[in-house]
This record gives sequence, structure tokens and C-alpha cells, in this order.
Amino acid sequence: MEVSDFDFSACGGTHVRRTGEIGLIKIIRLERIRNNIRFEFICGRRALEDYLRKNRILRELSTRFTVNEGEILYSVEKLSSDLKSQQRNRKKMQEKIAQYEAQEIMQEAEGKVIKEVFVDKTPEEVRFLVLSIIRKGDFVVLFGLKGEERGHLILACSENLDIDMREIVPLVSPLIKGKGGGSSSLVEVAGEEKENLEQALEKAFEFIKKKMGPDI
Repeated sequence: MEVSDFDFSACGGTHVRRTGEIGLIKIIRLERIRNNIRFEFICGRRALEDYLRKNRILRELSTRFTVNEGEILYSVEKLSSDLKSQQRNRKKMQEKIAQYEAQEIMQEAEGKVIKEVFVDKTPEEVRFLVLSIIRKGDFVVLFGLKGEERGHLILACSENLDIDMREIVPLVSPLIKGKGGGSSSLVEVAGEEKENLEQALEKAFEFIKKKMGPDI
């Protein structure tokens, strides 16, 4: 098929006697490649089905947002903006809650190592809690989180303590069949064997005990 001064294809796979047999042609994507432009198109029945499907989606969105089709994009952008604002507010609230909870945990701590397993928190909530603790005092925090499908370890220490938490990762990872890493003061490991979290935390505790000695 040949389009004068635009494109030529020696064999497009489907041979037609005239371009009218192709029917509707719809260009759905354009991209620049060096000095050329590559475009993707659909035609005939596929192009018609694409129009019908997207028209159904537009009508459904128009009904759900209770706006006309021309206002759908604005409604989506506003919804996205509202969601981001709520997420920021939620994050601030989580941080404040973590600070109060951290204060309570530190007051009840019997030594410099705090070890616990949670089942009702998200990894983000546990991370906030860990950071709140190590920023307020010289503690080592060994926290585990049992999710529905995976186990999660968040291990951290105050920067004043001469401990590299990254050395614990190869010790605990095999126990929960996990992978992870981080910085010298905070590491995270997630794995499939969540039932072994307590065993992994005990392994981390033994490492810390050897490092800190009687100061623990």
C-alpha cells in the first residue's frame, strides 16, 4: 500500500483492492524516533470497536462524576488533588500518633533494646514508630510485622550507637526467606516465612548483644 509522499509498505499483510475496503482508520499513538515519527493505528472493525468502548467509558465516567463529558478531565484532576491532600494529612497524623506511641514504648523499655512483633500495623506505620524512637534516644529497635502473606522486619539503631545494622541482614534473611537492605542505622527485610519472625528477631537480638555486651 502506498500513501503518496507519506508512507509505502511493500506488504502490509492484508491486501485490498482499494483503500475504501479498509474503512475507518484511527491513529492512537505517535512517538518521535530520531528524525522520524512512528505511529500506531487501528482500522476497520477494530477502530469502530475502539470508539464504541471508549464512548461507553466516557458515558460511565460522566454518570459517576455527574458532569458532562467535557468536564470529566477536570473532575479527575480535582479528585486526584483531593486524594493527595488526604494522603499528606494522613501521613502527618500517622507521624503524630507514632511520636506518642514511641514515647510510651521508651518509658516502658527495660533496656536499650526494644523488640516486638506487630500484626495490626502497616510497614509505613511501623517505620514511623521506629524512626520516632531512634531519634529520641539511644535505642536499638527490632520490630517485626506479620502481614497477611509476608513477614516484614524493620531493624534500626540510634546513630550514637556504633552498630552497623546492615550486618544483620544476611543473618535474618534466610530465616524468613526474604530480601532487604538499607543504611547502617536502619534496614528492612521482607520475606515469605512470616511464622519465623520471632526466630529472626531473636537472631538479631543475639547479634546486638554480642556488639553491645553488658551495656544492653
